[in-house]
Amino acid sequence: MTIDCRVLLICDDDLLGHELRLALGATLALNVVPSSGPPVELRLVFDEMSPHGTWEMPTRDVRFDLAVVALGGDGSSGLLHANHLPRESIASALYLIDPANPPAEGWRVRPGHDRVLPRPVESAALRYHAADLLRAALTTRGIAVDEAGTLGFLAERVRAGQRTIQPQLKTGRPRPVTYPVTERVLGPCADAERFLESLAERGLAERQIVDRIRACASCGGAELLFGEVCAGCGSVDYAREPAIHHFACGHVDSAVRFETKGGLTCPKCAASLHQIGRDYERPADCYHCRGCGVIAAETRIIARCVACRHVCPPDQTAEVLVYAYELTARADQVVADGCLEASSLSSVLAKRGPRTWPRELFTFELDREVMRHRRYASPCALLMIRLNGLAELRAADGAAHARHIDGVCTAIIAQLRDLDLISVWADDTLAVLLPGTPVAGASVVADRMEKGVAKYGAPLGDGRAGVMIAIAPSDPAFANSQAMIDACLTSLARPADPAGSGVHAESAEALAVVSDDSALSLMDSQDVVLVEDDSTAARVGR
Repeated sequence: MTIDCRVLLICDDDLLGHELRLALGATLALNVVPSSGPPVELRLVFDEMSPHGTWEMPTRDVRFDLAVVALGGDGSSGLLHANHLPRESIASALYLIDPANPPAEGWRVRPGHDRVLPRPVESAALRYHAADLLRAALTTRGIAVDEAGTLGFLAERVRAGQRTIQPQLKTGRPRPVTYPVTERVLGPCADAERFLESLAERGLAERQIVDRIRACASCGGAELLFGEVCAGCGSVDYAREPAIHHFACGHVDSAVRFETKGGLTCPKCAASLHQIGRDYERPADCYHCRGCGVIAAETRIIARCVACRHVCPPDQTAEVLVYAYELTARADQVVADGCLEASSLSSVLAKRGPRTWPRELFTFELDREVMRHRRYASPCALLMIRLNGLAELRAADGAAHARHIDGVCTAIIAQLRDLDLISVWADDTLAVLLPGTPVAGASVVADRMEKGVAKYGAPLGDGRAGVMIAIAPSDPAFANSQAMIDACLTSLARPADPAGSGVHAESAEALAVVSDDSALSLMDSQDVVLVEDDSTAARVGR
């Protein structure tokens, strides 16, 4: 695998720029040991510029993966402080700085993306740091792992029996949390956290919190140093000294300030102190700041970021949750199927757009339609659709199983109106409610669905229809919605007739209409005409 990387050399000496190009070479290799993925070759494409007071990008609207800044002379520190590299154009930066002219205090470095090295630098060290920073830059490109890579990762984990992906804490990275397993399998350029989160979103992995760490609130880096400073002025120039409390005037100060040639004298009231416990006491040691002179019982704790030098109290640092990821049973299934998507009716319908209703809400709406029919004679119909041979198809060919489910859902969704409701009743069964639709219209819809399944679904080898569809219309014979559902499920439980249409109508009226195919003439996608004789026609809405 070869990736082109644009590298910008910012030098105040043309000869130095030539030396940098020779030291870096034309390509760099990224790999981890041990590795089960292919090595990554980085092909370097160089641009060069010489700054004069302000940064002037050589090309507009171009993103550089790495900038190597090598500036000498007394003005380099001020130049870097006054003219930062544009963050939107440069993903990572490597600064080669003369130790005699370090960067100014306000110069900010992004942890994991920027690095400062003192000059001179050996060629091997230069190539190592450049490769590491380019790896960090490539993770920000959003290079997604394709389906084959994801399946390969899951298969490798399942075969090895190692279902938990554990994190590792590492400094000097854009994020302090890494996952060595993903680097070993997917390569060093993969964004491990984004990839594992995508597995969790697909239901292929579950995450659990295994650690909590503190990070810089300014830059997000985890390289924090905690220390104590003066509670008054924040200075680090303080000393821990014994203290004396004078009872008479209440003055508390360092014991050194009470000491005189004649013994102990209060610096506030000039009274002599003779007996401890009667004239004075020695409380716990105090902290004496040499900067502001404050005497305090305690110091103040601060957190300093090594990367960006941001200083704040510990309670203002950011909390970072560290997750481990555990593969789910669905991961085993997609590995067996050889396909990530379209492995269940629920997942396909969620991807295709129509809202699927839970069984309880679907039954509630069906009850409402039954009551509406009794009160206003408004028709409705229930379709129960069973997909034949799903288990056998999945066992024989996981990819064909996924294509079959996708084709069936395509055929069914094409016949749904905005008011129609659909629910996943079982792993191989769908329920569809058609409000305002008489049995004749429902029969036409079912026929269209069956033909669509034959067109889009995977063929079944035994000659059976791709689906079986049972129809229950709103009818006084059905006391409630459960009776309609039971009638459809009973019909679907009967063996399919290889020579039949796969459509079962569950009432005497419906059977009469469906059996007379010549009585149905399709007019358009929403209506059907039931022809009673040569001169009379009754229009049935759908």
